[in-house]
Amino acid sequence: MHKQIYAASDFQTIMHCHVPEAEAQAHFIYPGDREPLGRIVPIDAEGSFIHLAIRSSPKTDMSALVRLLHDYKVVVVRGGGVWAVGAQSLSEALHHPSSLREICLYRIAAFEQGLDLRRMEPEKAKNW
Repeated sequence: MHKQIYAASDFQTIMHCHVPEAEAQAHFIYPGDREPLGRIVPIDAEGSFIHLAIRSSPKTDMSALVRLLHDYKVVVVRGGGVWAVGAQSLSEALHHPSSLREICLYRIAAFEQGLDLRRMEPEKAKNW
């Protein structure tokens, strides 16, 4: 899959890893909804500075994944791990799953405290 993504894009680095907190958020269903959200929105200041939203999607084909990576730089594929890309270095690609983990930890902690995640999400992220 990595070779296919390199061939279909101009990314310099590609990383595939498994972040349990991101997988949990990718499967999270808001109370009253029927399906998981298609994105993970940071509710913390640092996370929202780095990512407006992070796409989560069901298993998808390679060309759709490449399009998502061009738009978001990091994508959570439900049951398929976290994919991240960098334009310059491996450390750039590594930064995305690391910040994603922190974003998910804040979301999980807020939900456990009984806070309404939807009200905490920045308004500008709702259409991204």
